[in-house]
Amino acid sequence: MRRLSTAAALVCVLCTRPGGSGVQDARAEHVLEPTVMVESFAGDSLGQWASYPPAQDVGYEPSLTPTGEFDSPGGRALMRVVKPIVTGPLSIGFIKEVRLVVSPGADLAFVYRLEPAALAGVIEVGLAGADGQRYTWRHPASAAAWTRAATKLSAFRDARGRAPADGTGIEAVYVVVEVARATPDITSRFLLDDVRLSASREASFEVRQPAATRVEPWPAQA
Repeated sequence: MRRLSTAAALVCVLCTRPGGSGVQDARAEHVLEPTVMVESFAGDSLGQWASYPPAQDVGYEPSLTPTGEFDSPGGRALMRVVKPIVTGPLSIGFIKEVRLVVSPGADLAFVYRLEPAALAGVIEVGLAGADGQRYTWRHPASAAAWTRAATKLSAFRDARGRAPADGTGIEAVYVVVEVARATPDITSRFLLDDVRLSASREASFEVRQPAATRVEPWPAQA
């Protein structure tokens, strides 16, 4: 009887607490901590970045590779190489899955290079919001030189012109150059380096025994 009374009392407390139902009040608040995602592509890894727009055959993507060409600021960069089959607009870029949260002052910076000099276009950076919205930021692209781009996440806008609110989850980030006019006789190259995305993430325990390693963007540790 004592156990039954204690359980019944707990249910009553949850149901009568101000602010809503017992189910809602029993949920724990998400605790966030600041984090910075940095990628310099110094090794042979792609850093979990993929081609965007997606390649026709995602199982074999020879156009995406780390490279030491073109005097990258860090010695190596991530490069897409595309030879169009028709004349017209061309989109070349990269995408990465992340688990981040927009926070006050959150920002993004990276360096890029578009080759050759004859190409002209626009850089578009996109955030896939956990709220189902795509937030984008655009600016003119320079060619044939390493160029730094930087912006606050508050400068991104969705289709209705709204910025991502603090606390909005970010599930992916992409960087794309939209070439105004590509031709089959010109091989287009787009390089990305020194990516730095400052935001927040859900806080978690550090497992020390047994030793565990966090592999982004997956929450589990191995």
